[in-house]
Amino acid sequence: MTLFKQLLENRSGRDFIIGDLHGSRPLLEKILQKHDFSPVQDRVICVGDLINRGDDSLGTLRLLEEPWFFSVAG
Repeated sequence: MTLFKQLLENRSGRDFIIGDLHGSRPLLEKILQKHDFSPVQDRVICVGDLINRGDDSLGTLRLLEEPWFFSVAG
Protein backbone atom coordinates (compact mmCIF):
# COMPACT_ATOMS: atom_id res chain seq x y z
CA MET A 1 0.00 0.00 0.00
CA THR A 2 1.35 3.40 -0.97
CA LEU A 3 1.13 5.86 1.90
CA PHE A 4 2.27 8.89 -0.07
CA LYS A 5 1.33 9.87 -3.59
CA GLN A 6 1.97 13.20 -5.22
CA LEU A 7 -0.69 14.14 -7.74
CA LEU A 8 0.27 16.23 -10.71
CA GLU A 9 -1.79 19.26 -11.64
CA ASN A 10 -5.02 18.22 -13.32
CA ARG A 11 -4.87 20.24 -16.53
CA SER A 12 -7.61 18.35 -18.35
CA GLY A 13 -10.38 18.36 -15.76
CA ARG A 14 -11.43 19.22 -12.23
CA ASP A 15 -10.54 17.98 -8.78
CA PHE A 16 -13.37 17.36 -6.34
CA ILE A 17 -12.34 17.42 -2.68
CA ILE A 18 -14.95 15.51 -0.66
CA GLY A 19 -15.00 15.13 3.11
CA ASP A 20 -16.43 12.39 5.31
CA LEU A 21 -18.19 10.03 2.90
CA HIS A 22 -19.06 7.63 5.75
CA GLY A 23 -19.90 4.84 3.30
CA SER A 24 -22.41 6.89 1.31
CA ARG A 25 -21.31 5.98 -2.21
CA PRO A 26 -24.80 6.55 -3.72
CA LEU A 27 -24.81 10.12 -2.37
CA LEU A 28 -21.34 10.74 -3.82
CA GLU A 29 -22.45 9.41 -7.21
CA LYS A 30 -25.51 11.68 -7.14
CA ILE A 31 -23.38 14.74 -6.37
CA LEU A 32 -20.83 13.88 -9.07
CA GLN A 33 -23.59 13.34 -11.62
CA LYS A 34 -25.09 16.73 -10.75
CA HIS A 35 -21.72 18.33 -11.55
CA ASP A 36 -21.17 16.35 -14.79
CA PHE A 37 -18.23 14.41 -13.37
CA SER A 38 -16.03 12.81 -16.02
CA PRO A 39 -13.97 9.82 -14.82
CA VAL A 40 -11.66 10.36 -17.78
CA GLN A 41 -10.79 13.97 -16.91
CA ASP A 42 -11.85 14.63 -13.31
CA ARG A 43 -10.60 13.28 -9.98
CA VAL A 44 -12.10 12.81 -6.53
CA ILE A 45 -9.93 13.27 -3.46
CA CYS A 46 -11.64 12.08 -0.30
CA VAL A 47 -10.61 13.53 3.04
CA GLY A 48 -12.04 12.46 6.36
CA ASP A 49 -13.93 9.27 7.16
CA LEU A 50 -14.36 7.05 4.11
CA ILE A 51 -16.61 4.40 5.69
CA ASN A 52 -18.58 3.64 8.84
CA ARG A 53 -22.14 4.99 9.02
CA GLY A 54 -23.51 4.81 5.49
CA ASP A 55 -25.43 2.09 3.71
CA ASP A 56 -22.65 1.12 1.29
CA SER A 57 -19.30 0.95 3.05
CA LEU A 58 -18.12 -1.94 0.84
CA GLY A 59 -19.07 -0.10 -2.35
CA THR A 60 -17.35 3.00 -1.04
CA LEU A 61 -14.17 1.01 -0.36
CA ARG A 62 -14.30 -0.29 -3.93
CA LEU A 63 -13.86 3.29 -5.13
CA LEU A 64 -10.21 2.88 -4.12
CA GLU A 65 -9.83 0.65 -7.20
CA GLU A 66 -10.83 3.49 -9.52
CA PRO A 67 -7.98 5.44 -11.17
CA TRP A 68 -9.82 8.75 -10.60
CA PHE A 69 -10.40 8.24 -6.85
CA PHE A 70 -7.90 9.10 -4.12
CA SER A 71 -8.26 9.03 -0.35
CA VAL A 72 -6.23 10.69 2.37
CA ALA A 73 -5.37 8.29 5.20
CA GLY A 74 -5.93 9.71 8.61
